[in-house]
Amino acid sequence: MEKKFAGTFFIAIVFALMLVALNCVGTMTLPRASEAFAAETETNEKTYAASGIMPLGGTITNTYTETVSYSRVETEEYKNPYSLPPYIAENVSDGCAVTAGGAVIGHFDRLYDELIPNHSGISLGGRYIYRPQNAQVDAMFLELAAAMGTGTGMGTSVSGYISGMQSYVSGKGRTASISSVYNGALNESEYKSALESGKLVTIFVDGFELTNLIVSGGTATMTNTRATGAHTLTAYGYAVYRFFNAAGSLVREEKFLHVNSGFSEYDLLTTVRLTGGFCTVDDGYSINIY
Repeated sequence: MEKKFAGTFFIAIVFALMLVALNCVGTMTLPRASEAFAAETETNEKTYAASGIMPLGGTITNTYTETVSYSRVETEEYKNPYSLPPYIAENVSDGCAVTAGGAVIGHFDRLYDELIPNHSGISLGGRYIYRPQNAQVDAMFLELAAAMGTGTGMGTSVSGYISGMQSYVSGKGRTASISSVYNGALNESEYKSALESGKLVTIFVDGFELTNLIVSGGTATMTNTRATGAHTLTAYGYAVYRFFNAAGSLVREEKFLHVNSGFSEYDLLTTVRLTGGFCTVDDGYSINIY
C-alpha cells in the first residue's frame, strides 16, 4: 500500500512539472521564422559601392572595341523624353545608389517641385531642361543617403535603397511606388513595359560595361568601358539591336539600357550593356512617384 501511494505521488509530481513546462512554452515570445530570416538577411545583405572611383561603386579595368558586320539591322528602342538629370552624389562616399536614387528624385521633381525644394527646371521649345546641380541637389543627396543608411566603406543595400527612397519621398508628401522587375534575371518584358509607361528602372549589378555604339554602313562599332564591382544605376530607356547577315540569319543581338552612369569622369547619360556576358544583374526595380 505504501509503495502504491509513493508511485502515485511520484506520477503526480511529474505531471505537475509537465504542466508548468507546457505553460512556460506557451507564454514564451519566440521569433517567427520570417523575422529571424529577415534579421539574418539584413545582417548579411550585399551592399553596392566597391572601392575605387568615388562615388561610383567599381573599378575600371579596360576599354576595348568590338565590331559587328551586318547586311540588315533591326532596332527596338525607347527613351523617356525627359531623360534623367545629370546629377551625381559627389558629397557622399560610396554613394552610387544615392546617385541612382537622386536621378529618380530629380526626374520626378519636374512634376512635384517639393521633391527638391526651391529647385525647378525650365521648359524651352518643347523641351524640359533640368536645372544644374546646386546646393539644393547636394542637400537632397545628403538627406537621401541618411534615409538609405549609406555608409562610408559600406555602400547601400537593396533594402536600404528601397526603404530610403520611400522614406524620402514620403517626407516630401508624395508616394514612391516600387515594384520588382527581377525574377532570377532581369525581366525584359517587365522593365520595357515599366519604362514605356513613364516609370524609371533601377538595377543593381556586379560588373558592368558602359558602351558607345555606332551603327553605320554595314558595321556596328561598340566601344566598351568595363568595370568591376557592385554598382547601382537608374535607367530611363532601353535599346535592342539585331544584326542579320546577307542570308537573313541573325548573327548578333545586343541589349542596352539608357542610364545615368554615376561616373564623374565619363558621360553621365550613357548606355550600359546587358549582353556580352560581363554584366551581372543582381536585382532590379521599377519606380514611379506620384
